[in-house]
Amino acid sequence: MSSFLDITSPALPYPWQQAQWEKVIGSQQSGRLPHALLFLGPQGVGKQNFAASLVDRMLCHQPETQRLEEQACGKCKSCLLRISGNHPDLKVVERLEKKKNISIDQVREVGEFLAKQAQLDGYRCVVVNGAEEMSESAANALLKVLEEPGDQCLLILISARAGALMPTIKSRCQHLYFHVPSKDVSLRWLSPLVASPEQAQTLLAITGGAPLKALQAQQWAWLGQREVIARQLLSLRLRQIEPLLVAKSLQEVPTDELLLWLHQWALDWVKQGQNLAIDNEDLRPTFGEIISTLQTESIFLFSEEVFANYLLLAQGGNPNILLMMESLIIYWSQLP
Repeated sequence: MSSFLDITSPALPYPWQQAQWEKVIGSQQSGRLPHALLFLGPQGVGKQNFAASLVDRMLCHQPETQRLEEQACGKCKSCLLRISGNHPDLKVVERLEKKKNISIDQVREVGEFLAKQAQLDGYRCVVVNGAEEMSESAANALLKVLEEPGDQCLLILISARAGALMPTIKSRCQHLYFHVPSKDVSLRWLSPLVASPEQAQTLLAITGGAPLKALQAQQWAWLGQREVIARQLLSLRLRQIEPLLVAKSLQEVPTDELLLWLHQWALDWVKQGQNLAIDNEDLRPTFGEIISTLQTESIFLFSEEVFANYLLLAQGGNPNILLMMESLIIYWSQLP
């Protein structure tokens, strides 16, 4: 998980977030902004950046309200402190390096922070980044904070796994959903930032269409393994390689990314079998060989199995990854 503190201020929402921005700013202008917001959505769609944009706007003392973006001015004392990373009225909570979760002590600091008056005579803002990573005791402590936050306080919880959050915490927040933008919107944003529109399309394909994740994917050390893995899947179908050896080799790729790839590939196999355009165009030749070894019904069965495993991880499950992959690969090799 990237750090909220790495985002440069003043921030602005991304083009695909205008509807959410107008909703939040409209609530703020009408005096109906809730004290707690929960930002939900998959990784790589800009939830942290949106939170930074909102924090900047709420802490700014001279916001440029005439502009469509309703952005922070970037010049007042409050903005300059925010830009320097030393704003006294902002508290960021996220899992510390080498720690398994957000601790109760971190959340207790939030309670102490909100019990004090704002030092710059405005809003006090708290951002809990990766809220699903709170320990049970930390979540219970946050629940108490949410019940009595105080005046002119804004708590923003950011999560990619809503199922891992306590229902009582979710019920005390107003939810704001961030979905994967349309392919056209993502391509327009991403293409100028990578080598070519073709590369942008491939990067979006392997990240489920999430623009920021696609941009980061350029640096993935395992990105070049896609063709290798596709050939391994083919070899499994042809009984040319042992399933357990393949499952072991797949440990080099993060499991959630691998499962996402496999799910997207299954969709492409169905499309390619019907002579439709596919997302992973660079893998079309290998996909064609794979399709020739499978019944169409088997592709759907495999897709369901992959998604079930992906959902288990997304909801906070902690399975034995090697056993999971061994089971999945054996299942694949035995499909009719």
